[in-house]
Amino acid sequence: MENEELSLPPQLLSWDEFPESLKLFMQQNEIPPDAYDIKSLSRFIRVNPFNSVTLEVLTEQLRKESPEVEVQEVGWLPGFYKVDAGVKIASVDAYKNGQIYGIDASSGAVVRALDPQPGDNILDLCCAPGAKLCMISDEMGRTGTITGVDVSLKRLGSCRTLCAKYGISNSRLFLEDACIFGFLAPTENFEDTEDVVPPLKKRKLENQSEASEDTTEGKENSEETKTPENEETDGQTEVSHTQEDGQTESMTAFFDQEDTTPEKKEAEVPRQVKKGTRKRKRKSKKGDLTNLFYSANWKYRSSSKKMYDKILLDAQCTLDASVRHILQFSKLGWKNFDEETEKRTVSLQKDMIYNAFRLLKPGGTLVYSTCSFSHNQNEGVIQWLLDTVFFR
Repeated sequence: MENEELSLPPQLLSWDEFPESLKLFMQQNEIPPDAYDIKSLSRFIRVNPFNSVTLEVLTEQLRKESPEVEVQEVGWLPGFYKVDAGVKIASVDAYKNGQIYGIDASSGAVVRALDPQPGDNILDLCCAPGAKLCMISDEMGRTGTITGVDVSLKRLGSCRTLCAKYGISNSRLFLEDACIFGFLAPTENFEDTEDVVPPLKKRKLENQSEASEDTTEGKENSEETKTPENEETDGQTEVSHTQEDGQTESMTAFFDQEDTTPEKKEAEVPRQVKKGTRKRKRKSKKGDLTNLFYSANWKYRSSSKKMYDKILLDAQCTLDASVRHILQFSKLGWKNFDEETEKRTVSLQKDMIYNAFRLLKPGGTLVYSTCSFSHNQNEGVIQWLLDTVFFR
């Protein structure tokens, strides 16, 4: 027994390496240290049901690159397979042909909780980089509509690439702040345009007087990015936070470093532009909704008076429950993790979930998720919404 214990691989994360601010956060949220006692990571692959590949063929293709790879079905997530985290899929034919894509099992669980059904009109706030949006469309049988919203131009470009690659024909994307997005579901009648819910009443943000002074410098790279191996790998998470005076402040979360994995670097190399040539600007068509970034069908360029049947809000958070992110940023250098950081994050989450709720039809489904263990960012936000909407 002792020999078996000695043969176990070391932990990926060491409690001794955690900054004191994160240790205090864990204590305040009653998170046991063994929550990070992880010795290995897996990556997950989902098969495109509209362009599928068998397990045998997929395994054979993966073993050309990784001879020892074991491909395991995920019993509780149909269509999902698990492989070792180090397995590369970008050179596999099934990936090139749009038969598989990378997506975390936790993201799959969120979509299953949403329970998309054929004919639904669904809103995916914070949709980039897009793997969940693809799965939602798959679950609906490519019927109904799926509207994606994200504030990051570069990440939304990746989402558009996925929609095209995997044939997501019932989608449209908006480059917009999830706190203020207001367009309702698409319409079958192109004449009904620009329908929007009443403007939000300016809500004074909690802790506004001590708002973050950290801002994202420069603009996002406007070049369209190629699809990374794992479409659910997060890099910098940029958010747009609406202030009381109506202006927008761009801020970054606790983990705001770029993903530096080789696959991500390779995926985000911009196209070469010949000297003297001009970049083409994306032109809006007559009747397009404001900030419409992509539409798979001309009918989706307008809005109806229909609220959304279901809404997914996978919200910006402190990412303290994501071992993959903590591993990455422990190597790059810890950021300050203090009480004020979480207060700003929670205030943003409240703005987003309030806006999501007002776009939801009576009796509809709203799924809220984070990658945090924090009670304040999960149960606390839900309770705030219930108190604000129903018990005020």
